[in-house]
Amino acid sequence: MFRLRLEARRTHIAAWTSPTESSPISDNPVTELRYLLYEAIKIPVAWVRTLR
Repeated sequence: MFRLRLEARRTHIAAWTSPTESSPISDNPVTELRYLLYEAIKIPVAWVRTLR
């Protein structure tokens, strides 16, 4: 969600985020970890894009 907020700020869009209590990703810990790692890589890229 942090990455989405960064991208929204970059494009001047008002964004509201909220976590979900039930998600297909959270049913499988391995899948959830994989998504977490992917987001950890994408967040610095999104942050650098906001600096432009």
